[in-house]
Amino acid sequence: MLFFTVYGFPVTCVTIKKMKKMLVLLEKRVTNARKDKAKSGAQEKPEPELRRVSLGVTIPTTFAAAVVVGVVIGYALDRWLGSGPWLTLLFLILGIAAGVREMIHVLKKMDE
Repeated sequence: MLFFTVYGFPVTCVTIKKMKKMLVLLEKRVTNARKDKAKSGAQEKPEPELRRVSLGVTIPTTFAAAVVVGVVIGYALDRWLGSGPWLTLLFLILGIAAGVREMIHVLKKMDE
């Protein structure tokens, strides 16, 4: 086994034989974990509080991102084509519609 540093951090180089042993052990651990999960039955669902928190973060973030992307595209097209604020307004409306659509999609997905 070799030791050296990269940017002052110690790094270990392992031999190919050692790497193969590590991969075999990792494969066994993954196989055992999959068997245990299959034995336990259904998938674990996150706790209700965590689901609510994730929903509370996902919906406004998704909506805001859709609106911002719409405005940026509209503004860029307005600057490029010299069409005034019309494309910005159009893409703002499209961004709001996309945000609402995605919110509905996320809500349906969370209900499942």
